[in-house]
Amino acid sequence: MNSLFYFCFSTDKHSLLYLYTMQSINSNDHLYDCTAVTLLNDTQIDFYSSSDKPRTAKQNWLKNISEPDWKTRTEKLQYDAILLNRLIDIQMSEFGHSNSGKNGCFRLLFSKISTPPAVYMFAKKSVRDSRKLTLTCLITGFYPKDVKMSLRGNSTSLPDHLITSSGVRPNHNGTYQLRKSVEIQEDDKADYYCHVSHSSLTEPVIKQWEPVIKKWGFEQPYQTITLTHSYAGGLPTPTTLYGAVSVQILQADWWNTCLLQAVCAY
Repeated sequence: MNSLFYFCFSTDKHSLLYLYTMQSINSNDHLYDCTAVTLLNDTQIDFYSSSDKPRTAKQNWLKNISEPDWKTRTEKLQYDAILLNRLIDIQMSEFGHSNSGKNGCFRLLFSKISTPPAVYMFAKKSVRDSRKLTLTCLITGFYPKDVKMSLRGNSTSLPDHLITSSGVRPNHNGTYQLRKSVEIQEDDKADYYCHVSHSSLTEPVIKQWEPVIKKWGFEQPYQTITLTHSYAGGLPTPTTLYGAVSVQILQADWWNTCLLQAVCAY
């Protein structure tokens, strides 16, 4: 080996690659023919086969290597062939290939379990411009990983250069999540949608964002909710409100102050 590297001294980069191939001769006796090819800078320089000894040179300059060095390399290849023969037997035992005489191919079984994404749309004040909102669509809990999501304004997909994407990220339970955001004017009157396609869905999910509604003194991104119980102060059942999912205090001129701590269906 030292003699071989002697010819490789250079300031340029060189590559030396050994390729080993094992081919069955007699599966009952666990015998395999080992072939070895050496490539120097992608050019074959020698060849060895355990059934056709000894090692043969493929380049004339290799014939200048001394006989002891050539013999040492050949013995190394013979040792490698014995080692690889043993490793193949171990691999066959580990993977249950018993040489039972049955011909055929292994069939890999892949799980086809898939879970659909949960889709959420929400908005908050932009950190860059107080006159704007950052509108976000979040999808989470989906599997497999491949998913398509687009943000649309009035049914038209928003251009990519306006969208900020987190990229698909893993959840702790093996599912995935993705969020995309766009900045819009706070008083924007357009209808915004999140359009999601996934292999677990029979048809795309289209989620519409409901903008902020100012009603009864509180202001935040609202969803329509329905209270399913009666409360003091004359609140009828059921009553549809515009507010956050968690309603704490509601005050109106024709209602008494009510403390509402309820589970709301929406």
